[in-house]
Amino acid sequence: MGLTIDKNKKAGLLFGLGSAIVEVVYIRLYFLGFDTFIRKTQLFLILQWIMIVLFLVIGILMFVRTYKTQSGKPRKKRDFSTYSYAKAFFMGLFLKAINPLQFIFWTFWSAYLITNNWLQPESLHYWVFCIGLGIATFVGFVLYVYLGTYLETKSFFSKNIFRRLVGIFLALTSIAWAVKLIIRPDGAVM
Repeated sequence: MGLTIDKNKKAGLLFGLGSAIVEVVYIRLYFLGFDTFIRKTQLFLILQWIMIVLFLVIGILMFVRTYKTQSGKPRKKRDFSTYSYAKAFFMGLFLKAINPLQFIFWTFWSAYLITNNWLQPESLHYWVFCIGLGIATFVGFVLYVYLGTYLETKSFFSKNIFRRLVGIFLALTSIAWAVKLIIRPDGAVM
């Protein structure tokens, strides 16, 4: 958001494009290893329970943290106005490339989608998913660039409300997945 505000929308979009490219490449490479994991039924079941617990805890923590007061010094605002378009693009590439949380995030959602038979563990399905994911990531950045500044100025929008909704969504998804595993305890891909 700072890049878009300080520089312009084109810089924000280039940042998003760089991020989307890395996400597509990483997730496709990720699926190469994940596919082997799925074939080991017991390991996949263990992975599912680990992801359920992890995301339930993350969801609850996100929700609870919105009610805590923020203390400490305000963060120093970085000035992005001098960034070139190439630097904006490479910053998107680099920041996405060094973010290890995306692997935890996609382990959760990939296992969830495969368990619910919404994503088939086949190469073509993985490719379609990865390309769709890249497009969706970029569209998300486009929406953020064009709507983010507007929403931040509105009194009805609050980062805490958004974080609460995400926390509730993660917790409820984890609970629904746990219920499904309890009903079908083998944890196998349907």
